[in-house]
Amino acid sequence: MDDTAGGSRSQRAGAVRLLSDGVDLRGTRTLITGGSRGLGFAVAEQVVRLGGDVCILARDPERLHRAQALLSEIAEECRADRAGAGNLAEGGETVPPATRVETLQ
Repeated sequence: MDDTAGGSRSQRAGAVRLLSDGVDLRGTRTLITGGSRGLGFAVAEQVVRLGGDVCILARDPERLHRAQALLSEIAEECRADRAGAGNLAEGGETVPPATRVETLQ
C-alpha cells in the first residue's frame, strides 16, 4: 500500500471509527490541515464516507495530489490546496478566504 495515508487502512479506520456513530455529514464542508497522510487523511476519508465534502491542505504537493486522487474515488467533492495552518487565513487556490467551512480539523 502507498504510504500516503500513513499506516494500514484498518489502522486508520480504527483511529476514527468513533466519528461515524449516527453522524450524517451531508451538506457540510470540512477543511483538514495535514490531510495528505496519517490521521488527517484518515479523518478526511471518514468525513467523505459520512457524506461530507472536504478540502485537504498539505505542504507536499506530490502527497497532496495522491491523497486527493484516493479521496476523489469515494467523495462527491474533494478539493486540495497546498497550504499549511500558518497561512490558512490567506486561503489558497481552492479555498478563498470567504468560503464557509463548518468544520476545521
